[in-house]
Amino acid sequence: MVSSNDKKIKVGMIGLGTIGMSHLQSYLFLQEHAEVTAVCDSDPDRLEAGGRILEDGTRNRKHELHMFQNYRKLLDLPDDELNAVVVCVPTFAHRSVAEDVFKRNIDMLLEKPIALTAEDADSMIISHFDADNSNKREQNPTLVQVGLVYRYTNLYRTMASICRYGKKIGRPMMAWCTKFRDMDNKLWYYSKNKSDSLLEKNCHHFDLFNWFIGSSPSRVHAYGGRHVFTDDFFKARCSYLGSDVESLDVHGADINDHAVCSILYESGAVAQLGLCLYLNKNFPGYQVGVLGTKGGHLTARNDSELVMQLGEGEANLETVDVDISHDGLAGGEIGIYQEQLEFVDCIRDRRPIIANWAVARSACNVSLACTRSIEEQREVRLEEYHNEEVEEILSSRLSS
Repeated sequence: MVSSNDKKIKVGMIGLGTIGMSHLQSYLFLQEHAEVTAVCDSDPDRLEAGGRILEDGTRNRKHELHMFQNYRKLLDLPDDELNAVVVCVPTFAHRSVAEDVFKRNIDMLLEKPIALTAEDADSMIISHFDADNSNKREQNPTLVQVGLVYRYTNLYRTMASICRYGKKIGRPMMAWCTKFRDMDNKLWYYSKNKSDSLLEKNCHHFDLFNWFIGSSPSRVHAYGGRHVFTDDFFKARCSYLGSDVESLDVHGADINDHAVCSILYESGAVAQLGLCLYLNKNFPGYQVGVLGTKGGHLTARNDSELVMQLGEGEANLETVDVDISHDGLAGGEIGIYQEQLEFVDCIRDRRPIIANWAVARSACNVSLACTRSIEEQREVRLEEYHNEEVEEILSSRLSS
């Protein structure tokens, strides 16, 4: 719990890879609100680099900076040195780390996606609920925020607001995303025992579809496979997010390197996503769009510009005025600064989380359903991921 006479939230960072470092950097902009008191990574070089960034960038440090290679030692810190953790370990390790955090009885920001499988995701939600009950926190549950970072950008919040009110474009009934890019510089990404292309790379976009359309996804049909990734050997290009590794020698890749996915919603709305992971450079035409019943459409381009067209011709195409100055403040994925700021505010004020379990579970299940559709060559209904116990938990939490 946060002491009433301590103004800053004390945060521990678990995992200092590319995305973990972006989260860490964001706290240099949040020093009036929070202080990173502990960092953990199994790699001593990354651990040293993270510690150096914090030591050089932190003003008026009030608490010693603890550095660990074992996250359980970080969780052993007392309450006066640790109020919350940010977990940025690989997805296949999420469940084991998160369940230890639940036992520790503190708040957590968990990087997306929730887990590698629907079964693990649901088990984590149940474990969180059970831990809060054991710790007698039914009336003041610990907070879990999932890193669906687009929910915290002004760009996509503006887009969602226009969709929600519908006065300009009408009711949103079609949505699309093109995500054509190269791959990351982590070998574990290429193994389906540790990763899933659509889950890792597109749960953000499936979440945007859910958000903009405002209806529950009903069923999906997807096509995909491997054009370039091979069972044997290939050289992966790795420029994404400014990677310092140009290429990676990969042996035995068995994840999909492309996909086209169609999603049907209960409202009758439809969405389509295209993914490619072997482009030479990130596609300059990366877009997320929505079309409404009035014939107008919104298109976000390259996470940096929003355009709207309400009639025929160039004269009716306008750039929507959106202040995105904070969206990329901490570097890396857009929205991380605002995501961390609101996480800290929710901890202090005990406010509801925006990117909560329910939101993240839906995006996770759509991703997994699309992969299942590719593998089994059939339409997949989201009801196949129904879990009555989990859905009752989420309903009770959201209504309380």
